[in-house]
Amino acid sequence: MASIRKDIPINAPADTIWDAVRDFGAVHQRLNPGFVTDCRLDGNARIVTFHNGNVISEEFVDCDDARRRLVYAILGREGIRHYNGSVQVLEDGEARSRIIWII
Repeated sequence: MASIRKDIPINAPADTIWDAVRDFGAVHQRLNPGFVTDCRLDGNARIVTFHNGNVISEEFVDCDDARRRLVYAILGREGIRHYNGSVQVLEDGEARSRIIWII
């Protein structure tokens, strides 16, 4: 099973970035506007609409504020055999941070 790991540098403090990442229902407004055009919460899941019209349900798995790490999964989607993702925010100096996104 393949994994994808992205290390994304950001010119903002880790606490600021973490506040946006942990806002599970606002990915379309705070984290990836334009690429994600809509997001709504449905129980323990977020229903995400992408710019190309694809809609998926991402199940909330865990949120660890101490480690600034969020975990989610896609369950029961046709064409997807297995999908889970984690997003972690790391400090990278006083006013910089890095997002480590693994799927």
